[in-house]
Amino acid sequence: MREDPEEFVRRLPLTPGAPARVRRAIIAEEGILREESARAHALAEGILLAPVAYFLAEFLKELAKHAYQQFGRQVGSELARDAYSRVKSRVLGRGPRPEELPTLAEAMAISELYFSGGVERPTEGASRVAPVDLLATSVVRLRPLAPGSLEAEISKLALLASVSPLKPGELDSLVKIMRDVARERLGLEPPDFPIHFTLREYAAARGSFNGPPTPFAEPGLGAFLLYDPEEASLRSEARGSLVPRFARLVAHLAHEYLGHGSVYSHTRAGQSLAEAVRAARNLSGVERVAAEEKLSAARDPLLVVDEGFALWVELAVLKELRPALGEAIVDEETLRYLGPDEDPFGRTRGEYFEAVYGRPVNPYKEGYGALFDIEKTWGRRCVPEALKIACDVPDMHPLERSLGELRALYVRRPELAPDRRLMAIRSAVTSAPVRARRNDVDAFRKFIREEAGLWAGAG
Repeated sequence: MREDPEEFVRRLPLTPGAPARVRRAIIAEEGILREESARAHALAEGILLAPVAYFLAEFLKELAKHAYQQFGRQVGSELARDAYSRVKSRVLGRGPRPEELPTLAEAMAISELYFSGGVERPTEGASRVAPVDLLATSVVRLRPLAPGSLEAEISKLALLASVSPLKPGELDSLVKIMRDVARERLGLEPPDFPIHFTLREYAAARGSFNGPPTPFAEPGLGAFLLYDPEEASLRSEARGSLVPRFARLVAHLAHEYLGHGSVYSHTRAGQSLAEAVRAARNLSGVERVAAEEKLSAARDPLLVVDEGFALWVELAVLKELRPALGEAIVDEETLRYLGPDEDPFGRTRGEYFEAVYGRPVNPYKEGYGALFDIEKTWGRRCVPEALKIACDVPDMHPLERSLGELRALYVRRPELAPDRRLMAIRSAVTSAPVRARRNDVDAFRKFIREEAGLWAGAG
């Protein structure tokens, strides 16, 4: 007795164990993924389907073929047409947005578009689709993406990264997308800040590479990310760190490059610190040790602003790119940075934090909380302006002062400390009524000058 077709489609696995012919069809050749015509296809009315969804449809087309072989073309076609009629409004935007991946039967309906929908497809390698494990674990939902949009472009890269490590040119494309997101969505001018991806680049920029391979940003030197497939092939135990998953790579770029990079290249305090770090690299011996102590003292009053802004940028970017990255990465980063009560890296146990805060603090939580309050009231485009105002302090030239003098000045003179200036901005925003439209940067600048007494050239 033949199995019920719908039951067959429902339980046919998306994991190893599918029919051998179907499994052969899902052994991808990455070349076709790297052709523009194969990355995303117009379905109807200029709507673009997320690339992962397209390849899911391709895979399910193979399952549909198998169903036809099992039950006859007429029965298989009827199943596909029925499913298509049920999901047409969801996929093509004529009803509520889909909240989850379609069932197999519904996804088969989308593949029916390629049987009779008149969509041009490449004839060469048409049966090549994404690997089965990607399709089985994907959290990318079927949703329309505007052709050429930032979400569509990053979805293409996400798909490529899921098949094999990104190539240098594709990393460059990712950086460009991140810069566009910063400028168009956040009102943040992209930083003039070098990016180093491989361990070899780390060593060349810093003189040597030592310590665990973790992303970080260093004033005067750039953002040190981690994306080194060549080294990962030689160090299998470190592959997870050297070739992070795509969403994690985007998070690192947003945090280290856009966030910290903006502080060190667009603000007065950050530029001053970067200049001092570059000067200290030319020292050695006892002079170098003394310089590092002074740099640490100069970093303390900037730390809350620096880390708070980097986290604000990261979460804002991740939320903008949710169609390609999913929700999980936002929750992961929020918990990782905002969960602990103290700095996870132990940087706030010094004299400055004891004198100003009375205890060790979590700089991510303190800084992000202040910036988020500003965003809630004035809009996100005023947050980069708040950063500039908070960091618009007189040049301290830390290497030209004694360690004791630096520590005393930062504690006794709040107008020299970016973190205390940021808290003054937050206090003004939360205690006084807004007198302008949200995201009006000029009005925000005037408001802070009047309410908090802070403006350009504070020294």
